[in-house]
Amino acid sequence: MQRRILAQIKSSNPNYRFDLYSVDWSTGTASLTGFGGKASEVKFATDLKAGDWGLRVTSTGTVGESYSIHMNAASPADTPINGKAAKLTSYSNNLLYTVIEYPNGDIKVNGTQIANTTVANPNLEWSREFNFSSGGSYSSRSHDVSDVRVKSITTPVKYTSNYASSDNAVLIVLNADTLFTYFESAYSSGNPPYHSSSFVDTSGRTTPRRLDFIDMAGDPDILVYDLDTKKVIDFVSNLNYYYAKGIEPQPTVVYYN
Repeated sequence: MQRRILAQIKSSNPNYRFDLYSVDWSTGTASLTGFGGKASEVKFATDLKAGDWGLRVTSTGTVGESYSIHMNAASPADTPINGKAAKLTSYSNNLLYTVIEYPNGDIKVNGTQIANTTVANPNLEWSREFNFSSGGSYSSRSHDVSDVRVKSITTPVKYTSNYASSDNAVLIVLNADTLFTYFESAYSSGNPPYHSSSFVDTSGRTTPRRLDFIDMAGDPDILVYDLDTKKVIDFVSNLNYYYAKGIEPQPTVVYYN
């Protein structure tokens, strides 16, 4: 299967470079492919075919310093659409993880499909509900994120919060037109009884509503997606009542190298 390849040689010696060769064992020859780069350059190509390959490290100057080579060929290639090819949107320091957006809008992390940037993503919907009752009183609060529109996705992280945690998650930055709904209500029996309800979110605007340019101008609204369970586990946003009001501490995020 044809693959996309991401590679880098790291060294304190800027004269080092690597080059990729195609190996033909039947003739005992290795042919230069034209794919390669100097120290610290991250090189990306879309047409690594099935076969045998070899790397050659050379120097245009001095030698003797150590080096390391990092490479990722986990993502499958694709056919360009209207002349557009897939683009590398982010990668980890050691190239172990890559995020690639394809011409049709698909976003894949190391070849695994997560979302699409051109349509809604029903697999990314999230909700959280709280209900409490005691005697003749009750209170409730709910958040719902649906019709999810995606702007970008990060490489894998370790995510920790009071509400949910994951050792293998990605952060999904939401785009405008994502639908958000907030609702709270309370009731207390008494004389007279008390009842209140509201669809107003923490920004002071009435929901259900779609995220717009005002939301996009502020801190990003982020869904946390667990790669193991393939489910959204949290919503990190100023629209999340628990984070906005400081009821729960802000989550911690550690990016993997």
